[in-house]
Amino acid sequence: MKTVDKIFNEYTTIEGVPFYLLSKSVFFPDDESLEIYDWVYADEDTPWTILSYQIYDSISYWWVLSSLNKSSKFYARRGEVIKIIKPNYLSKVLQHV
Repeated sequence: MKTVDKIFNEYTTIEGVPFYLLSKSVFFPDDESLEIYDWVYADEDTPWTILSYQIYDSISYWWVLSSLNKSSKFYARRGEVIKIIKPNYLSKVLQHV
């Protein structure tokens, strides 16, 4: 399995303090052949928080779904195919943050 080296680009303040700018720094590999990815179908317009709960049993990972699908909306649109990280890989991927 290929691994994800780093999900977030790290920035540094003038004082040398590291920080993450989520709107510009979340990075997931585009290689759809990676075994960590799967796809689900949105039956209706569904907020990322709800999808996160349905897939990962937590609303906390809404940003993963939004970032993976390069969405600026707060929800997945009806009929859309949604790219996800398989639940059994999520903790491994997030360790690289």
